[in-house]
Amino acid sequence: MPQESVIASITIPGETSARVELTPVAVELVRSLWDEHGPLMFHQSGGCCDGSSP
Repeated sequence: MPQESVIASITIPGETSARVELTPVAVELVRSLWDEHGPLMFHQSGGCCDGSSP
């Protein structure tokens, strides 16, 4: 049976598609990390020197 993914909701005005998609395994991992550490932040750097510190 194929696993369905979870797509994050669109929260920025003007956007028409979600930026993140999670598999069920990833959802369970995120839930586990949240339960252990509290709210999470995900940061994707664009590379060197782009102000990549969260």
